Amino acid sequence: MDLHKTPLVIGLLLSVCLAAACATSPDSAIDAPQTLSTVQAGVQGFAPPSTLEPVPPPDLRRYLTGMDIDFTLPYNNQWFIPQGVQLEPAWDGITLIDFAGLAYVGYSFDLAGYEGRSRLQLGWYDPPPLKTAWVGLANWGLDRWDWLALPPSANVELDSLEPYLNSEDCLSTIVLATGTTESELHWLRVGDNLKPCANMSGTADIAVLGQPFTLSALSSLDLDGTLALYEWDIDGDGEYELNAGDAAQIEHVFEPAGEYHVGLRVTDDMGATDIDFKDIAVSEGIYDFAGFETGWQGWAPDVADVIVGLGDEIYWEIDLSTKLPFSGTHSVWLTADNRTDACKLWVEKRFNLAPDTAYTVNISYKFASEIGGEIGTWTIIAGAMNADPETGYDIFDQGLNREWTYNGGVPGFTWLDKTYTMDVTTGAAGELYLLAGVWGVFEVWQTYYIDDITVQIVPAG
Repeated sequence: MDLHKTPLVIGLLLSVCLAAACATSPDSAIDAPQTLSTVQAGVQGFAPPSTLEPVPPPDLRRYLTGMDIDFTLPYNNQWFIPQGVQLEPAWDGITLIDFAGLAYVGYSFDLAGYEGRSRLQLGWYDPPPLKTAWVGLANWGLDRWDWLALPPSANVELDSLEPYLNSEDCLSTIVLATGTTESELHWLRVGDNLKPCANMSGTADIAVLGQPFTLSALSSLDLDGTLALYEWDIDGDGEYELNAGDAAQIEHVFEPAGEYHVGLRVTDDMGATDIDFKDIAVSEGIYDFAGFETGWQGWAPDVADVIVGLGDEIYWEIDLSTKLPFSGTHSVWLTADNRTDACKLWVEKRFNLAPDTAYTVNISYKFASEIGGEIGTWTIIAGAMNADPETGYDIFDQGLNREWTYNGGVPGFTWLDKTYTMDVTTGAAGELYLLAGVWGVFEVWQTYYIDDITVQIVPAG
């Protein structure tokens, strides 16, 4: 957590009430604490549900599923982050020294017409320690909060939802954490197992005949559990003949040449499945891989727009590094201060091909970024061109892909899968230049890493 970041300052319309407002639900089989006063001296509960009043909403940029947020419910010592909600009970408004603090956030579910299981599920990125987290359910008949201690599974089974539905079939909940350890809540939902999501993103559109091709399902996910099985339908006949077990990424050699309609089926730990498909063209061509374990392997560093004026040069460096390899011992390290929002840094490689010929090029690589959100991002640049790029104008005049570098909110350097497919026609010399790098579009110093570049080049059409 960034302690230099000013927390959300919200006027909570919340009052402290007697221990009677904190009774345990008689309908629940989950053991609950006798009172919250054993954890937070002097605070034994929340005001009853009927006293809830609206509070201002915070920044809503976050990824939460299976719920509707309701700002008539209180919240305290929480920060909305890309992964979900960060709960910091030890925050006292200045430093993290409140050893008997509380952090909580409330949600409301519209359950009109719902006939599913009486079950409340919570997903955590960083779960709280045992016996430090509770779920409060608004008991509208008794006008009180029923507090249920969260079991290790973070699934709360109820005999019935009826006591907790108001006249509009709304279920109101509060997730509360105590103690001094921060936690991150990813999602909160009512019901049974969620279906997984199969995703073949990151898999290239082209493959070279007889060469290993990566089948990747790394972007597949299961929001309320884990993925237990990955299966592949190579020939598109509806039979998933390639069982990869729990391996989300494998290599396959396609033969013979032709068009393949490849299917992916994922199965979660509760037996639910989902499928995804991708068309892959297989033909003769060039296959090239660089892991940078034995040097540059034909790739070379290059830059553009790094000298604005005399005495106003941009500091930059591109080199092989052992600091953060994706695999093996080396990767490519790129860094620049970029005071002018202009500099472009990349690695490039030249291929000699047939002159005046159209090719389809796929370049995929691992890219490491530590930018969690949109602020401070640079831009990924990847291109295929028939002349050696020397300036920023050369890059923009020819085939170029651009994409933000942020990694979705994961703290620290995170390796991302990048894949780009481009069409290019060689000139009279038959030269083809491929590049991968970054363009600084914000005035901040940044560092990135590139590793395991795979190139596939096949005749177009």
